[in-house]
Amino acid sequence: MTRADGSHRKLLWRLCRSEKSRSVAIAATFPAFMAPERFPMVDTSVAQWATACLSRHNTADPTGPQLVRPAYPENGSTVLTLSDWPFIESWIHWCRHTASKLRSQTDFEWRARDVEMAVFSAWRDGKDLHPPAQR
Repeated sequence: MTRADGSHRKLLWRLCRSEKSRSVAIAATFPAFMAPERFPMVDTSVAQWATACLSRHNTADPTGPQLVRPAYPENGSTVLTLSDWPFIESWIHWCRHTASKLRSQTDFEWRARDVEMAVFSAWRDGKDLHPPAQR
């Protein structure tokens, strides 16, 4: 983990502890807009997609970062909270890795945030996202 990632973790912890809702999604917005090449947004839609699709995507790239199942909603929360941190961390690494794979396969300069937006849009629209081919 890089120093910036450690700072990201500290920022999220501080923001979540100060928010009454304890929603990680609110805190994750700031790094995602400040450094979209490194940080995707994360919310319950992304968590729902991951829960439904993680095994297929993890199997498609077993040597890449593996998505971890979120605690939400089984933890009784209506939002992502700090109990979802293992998922959030895996999501950040997975989005970066997927962006790198997509950059090598297309003419688009994919960023972690672009991967998240593709997942969010596809999930919202009921479309299937096929795992990118391994490089």
